[in-house]
Amino acid sequence: HFKWVAAIFAAIILQSGIGMLWPQDEEEDSLEDSPVIKLAQRWVPVSSGYDGEKFWTREDGILKATPLFLVLCVIELTDVIFSWDNVAAVFGCSRNVYLVWTATMFAVLGLRAWYTIIAQVVGDMPALQTATGVILLLLGSKLLVELAVPAWHLPP
Repeated sequence: HFKWVAAIFAAIILQSGIGMLWPQDEEEDSLEDSPVIKLAQRWVPVSSGYDGEKFWTREDGILKATPLFLVLCVIELTDVIFSWDNVAAVFGCSRNVYLVWTATMFAVLGLRAWYTIIAQVVGDMPALQTATGVILLLLGSKLLVELAVPAWHLPP
């Protein structure tokens, strides 16, 4: 019933793998151009500056979010995007829904800790990005083959 979801997951995995193997030069965008920032500013009044380590401050008697709150919104959205990509990758390895859900929850919980570690050692691992891209391409291809030939189930 949900083969179309697996096809979408395969496309996400393949796109991620291609992006890691052949990265594009990205221009630095300002935070004001971020859709997340614009959406948050539409829903919540935002102060013009930081107020120490506070997420909320009062300006002219009005409770407003500080830019630090907007940073938190962007970080949390990154966690959600990572979890969607993780679901696709785990479905490439297993169809057990409990395993997929558990792996996704642990991935989200450990995301920031792993990011801190990897950010410090990524310079010492020149093949990390290439190897990750190859693994993602293999997982995406496996999902597509299983969709095209249902009788042929590849082991994880």
